[in-house]
Amino acid sequence: MQRSFLSGSEPLATALIFGAFLAVRKERYVLASLLASSTAVVRPLGVFCLVGVAIVLLRRREFKKMALVIAIGIAVGTLYVIPLAAHFGDTLATLHSYQGGGRALFGFPFYAIIEGTLLYPVPFTNLALSFGWILLILSGVSAMISSQRFREYAAGNQCEILFLVPYLMSTACYNYPVFARTNFARFSIPILPLVYLALLKWMPKDRRLLWALGLVTPVLAAASALGIRNVIHLLTIKT
Repeated sequence: MQRSFLSGSEPLATALIFGAFLAVRKERYVLASLLASSTAVVRPLGVFCLVGVAIVLLRRREFKKMALVIAIGIAVGTLYVIPLAAHFGDTLATLHSYQGGGRALFGFPFYAIIEGTLLYPVPFTNLALSFGWILLILSGVSAMISSQRFREYAAGNQCEILFLVPYLMSTACYNYPVFARTNFARFSIPILPLVYLALLKWMPKDRRLLWALGLVTPVLAAASALGIRNVIHLLTIKT
């Protein structure tokens, strides 16, 4: 919700990704490929969604459908890079914008997160928030591995797992220390539904609590988007 208030791309990417998953479940592969390709336009790592659709069809030996999915992906990708080449002289301008300091885009898991934490001191509250999100994702991964229920879910929904694994690894291996930790939560938004599914056993289910969270979280998200200190300052001025 905070990213929505800030016009972030992750909420749209998440909607497109899970729209593609739904289309795969209904075996509407043309629609799935269009949604997955659009995801890659919104967020580059969304390409793993398209790869997942293609691999599912490959495993089912539905080669004609797989070829169509790939063709749609290439067509959408070509239309996307043409303006980049025309305006920036670089078909991978979006991807290159995520790099900094001449470093490789990906490195060892969590290395840049640790490096950035040591190099760029921030308030404890900021660290607590960032590492709270990292702990949430790692807890979800642990639950995915240990839960028989989730493994059964994964076996029946292979496209989702084929997207989840490389996306998660890419997020953990992002090699730009300035943003690796501070943006980890933002990068993780498209996989949060699967993380929450894995943690379902421990998730609150009382509808009263869920309704309360539904009322409180938009306010907190808006305050976070504006800056907690700014909100306090504005409220202080008005009072």
